[in-house]
Amino acid sequence: MDVAQMADRCPGARIVDGAILAEHKIIIAQAGFANAVPAPRKAVIGMLWDITPDDEAALDHYEGIRSGVYRKGEIDVTTTGGKNVRALYYYAADPTPGTPAPGYLEPVVAAARHHGLPADYIAELEGWF
Repeated sequence: MDVAQMADRCPGARIVDGAILAEHKIIIAQAGFANAVPAPRKAVIGMLWDITPDDEAALDHYEGIRSGVYRKGEIDVTTTGGKNVRALYYYAADPTPGTPAPGYLEPVVAAARHHGLPADYIAELEGWF
């Protein structure tokens, strides 16, 4: 969600809309980073980005696809504008709950605030501290 990080890592990326991944919740996985896992009556809220093939290659590298930290796939999300979209997403290879990597949470919470995500969702993210 962090605009500055995306600009640095994926210069061709642009935000399309907010996005909601229904029936999932966000956790910190064993590697120390966020991961969406199935959870009834919950939702993960974030941003939907349009990326170039070069951006996807950069994200693959950054997310550790080759080393097996994350995997990638496609999943259905709903934009805040109400469109159902099939989206690329990265998920932890080891979804076992863990603790946040040092310095990881602050930019996540700041990005959630920047994009105006709901206050209760931001409070949930802050609860990881």
